[in-house]
Amino acid sequence: MQFAITIGSFALLPFVELNVRACRHVFGKDTPILICDDRSQKTPEMEALAEKYGCGFITSNTPRGHFCGCSQTTVAAVAFAQAMQADIAVKLTQRFILLEPRIRERIEQLFTERPELELAHCGRPKPEGLKRSKWFVKFPFLVDCMVMRTAAFDPHWLKASYESKCKDGTKHASYTESWLQHLCETKCAGKHETLEWLTNHHGEPHWYLRKTQNDNVDYIRAAHRFGLKHANFPTNEWRDLVGKERYRPIPVMD
Repeated sequence: MQFAITIGSFALLPFVELNVRACRHVFGKDTPILICDDRSQKTPEMEALAEKYGCGFITSNTPRGHFCGCSQTTVAAVAFAQAMQADIAVKLTQRFILLEPRIRERIEQLFTERPELELAHCGRPKPEGLKRSKWFVKFPFLVDCMVMRTAAFDPHWLKASYESKCKDGTKHASYTESWLQHLCETKCAGKHETLEWLTNHHGEPHWYLRKTQNDNVDYIRAAHRFGLKHANFPTNEWRDLVGKERYRPIPVMD
């Protein structure tokens, strides 16, 4: 089973470099990786990082913002997997790091045993396991890791689907978590799976790192494991990182 990985990025270079190295460890050194960047002052450095690791790279003309950038990464993941003729498209946000090769084995087994399966995703995390951002327990599914059977999706349709949700006119409709729930209840009804083992930690070693469940020190340990010396992995919310006046989560519709 062939995989293609797409990592969404915005400004946080240490996370993206760690993510690339971790993905090579989990999925194999020859697995194609695309960095889908939301434009920032760090975009030139992000493109150089992609070139350093032999990854594909795309970026936006202007900053898309939090939700739109995340949905665009999902669309790009399917398009990239199609271009690479991969069976499975994996979409990751930059601060969600997969660590164990057993993850690939589990995904392959799941999609082999369930030929009708189109989509696998993270579920609702347990509140007691969250160190911050308890807001995420409001959603039954999370979008920081999505695994899609490439042949089941059309990237143009996915784009139109999210845009249609945004035109609903409500703030909640534009959340990418709400969009994922909509996909699970409509197109993927009966054909999706919640990956509990990528939703909550079950002791150590951790199979993954998520910014709401892990701290800077956890990312530093992972970085050292993969030969990196980065020491700053901020797990703050984006509103804190970019400032309230610049934080723009809601897409602007034409």
